[in-house]
Amino acid sequence: MEAIDIIEEAIKHSPDSVTGFLQGQTLKYLLRIWHKDSSLEDVSKALWYLNRLAAAIKAHEIEGDNLVNATRSALFSSETK
Repeated sequence: MEAIDIIEEAIKHSPDSVTGFLQGQTLKYLLRIWHKDSSLEDVSKALWYLNRLAAAIKAHEIEGDNLVNATRSALFSSETK
């Protein structure tokens, strides 16, 4: 099975495109850890996307139904801290 097939299946039920993208990127870097030159760099990138995904989910829980706006708000506010 190809990584893209795994990612597409995993993000199928994502509540929106932002969280789906973040989950997909996290999976991409996790799936290729042992297949590229820098495993540590791939783990670091996966963690970066995972932290943004966690912020998006947290924002959704706090803000309610408008996940896209909550996600954008959480992501941009974390960049300024």
